[in-house]
Amino acid sequence: MPVDIGNVLHVLAHELRTPAGIAQGYLRMLMEERLADPEARRKAIEQAQKAVARVSELANEGSRLADWFDQPPDRTETIDARALIDRVVSGASDATTVLPRVDVAPAVGAVQTIDANALTNALIAVTKATARELRNTPCTIAARVQDTAAIEMW
Repeated sequence: MPVDIGNVLHVLAHELRTPAGIAQGYLRMLMEERLADPEARRKAIEQAQKAVARVSELANEGSRLADWFDQPPDRTETIDARALIDRVVSGASDATTVLPRVDVAPAVGAVQTIDANALTNALIAVTKATARELRNTPCTIAARVQDTAAIEMW
């Protein structure tokens, strides 16, 4: 499947704007000394630091994506679909996010990819972003394999 690099860059820019704007807002409040309470200042610094860490994480993901595009087009490896989904669930779950797996269509079979680890990390990133948007609602993952050419995950 050809990649629309323009669309990828638009999504990346959109994802970077939110944490950058959050950090700017907290830093502006600190610079303008609008937070008199020491606890409020500490919280603002923590939130700005968290937002900047997210920008860094997105930049790292962008670098990994660029490495993906540099791979020879004929280089492929195979990953078991069930193992892939299990790795995604494991990698996206943390103390605050519960990701129950409900197989609407079982992910049975193998999928070809140019980089199984990069594919896993990309799906983990998408799953984490989805879980963040759902807030307190559990995130459910379902997947199915289309031949060996694709895995659909929703």
